[in-house]
Amino acid sequence: IGAQVKKRETFTWYNSLFSITGFAHQAGFLIIVVGIGLACHLDDHRIGQVGQFVDVIVSGGYFYISWYYLTERKARRPLKEGESLAVVGFKQTFKTGKGLISQYPRSIGLYFLGLAFSSAAVDSLSSVSVTFFNEVLKFDAAQIGLIFLITLVFTLPGAYFAFWLATKTNPLVAMKIFLATVFCVNFVSFSLLTDPSKAIEAYFCSIAWGFCLGMYYPLMKIIFSTIVPRGQEAELAGFFKYSSQIIVWLPPLIFTVMNEKGVNLSLAGMSINIFVFVALILYSGMLPWDQCLEDAKVNRMSSIELRCDNFVVNEEGELL
Repeated sequence: IGAQVKKRETFTWYNSLFSITGFAHQAGFLIIVVGIGLACHLDDHRIGQVGQFVDVIVSGGYFYISWYYLTERKARRPLKEGESLAVVGFKQTFKTGKGLISQYPRSIGLYFLGLAFSSAAVDSLSSVSVTFFNEVLKFDAAQIGLIFLITLVFTLPGAYFAFWLATKTNPLVAMKIFLATVFCVNFVSFSLLTDPSKAIEAYFCSIAWGFCLGMYYPLMKIIFSTIVPRGQEAELAGFFKYSSQIIVWLPPLIFTVMNEKGVNLSLAGMSINIFVFVALILYSGMLPWDQCLEDAKVNRMSSIELRCDNFVVNEEGELL
């Protein structure tokens, strides 16, 4: 889509709108489930069952629509003689990783490292917060559902703010501002929420968390889609997904171990900031934004036998 949308501001808005649409659907789901639970006076177990029922119906409907409109597409790369489908993917992944380190160490390469830590911090907030609210604030399922609903509602202005900030500065600067902000929000929130008497404060903290989460997801997509080397978009999309998930399990594990050892859960929650800080350092080590964009215009991956199908490049690897 980046090649089709010439105006960068429009492309940035499409990424933000994509996240806004997703957040709005999640908020709608929570409104339905929490509304049914409150109206019917359901306990935690029944609310969970209602949530699963609604999820199956809605997800099934969207799956059918997606299956209907996503038509068949032919393979882009036929296997060479003697190649095995079981091993060729691993070989290609190794070549791509080698190319990222040698050809794009401070642009897309360093971005993937930063993405691993930032996504680990952001994605773990949902799982960690459930335990935190239940153990520290003694929230039941309906209250936790309301917290998540408030969080999702405020992701909408957060996503729009990410669009505004990225156009006023650039996506990389906006990402660093987000990381510094969420670091402070986590520190203040986990320091403030210490016992059940802080229930009202929890709802205000969820507003701040929601706004920050709304910023993150469009920014991570905008940065990737604009600095990915031309001609490698499809292949590196897999690296993007892999990097965003590879250590998501680690912050919840640290939180759980600290919880089992009897460490104060406020300190356990703050441990997420370790990953936020590392991500901020990695993103700060990237090239300036303009240089990252220039790097993306030249496909140096071809020098390590990576194919660039359906694109035409000159001898220097520049996209024609």
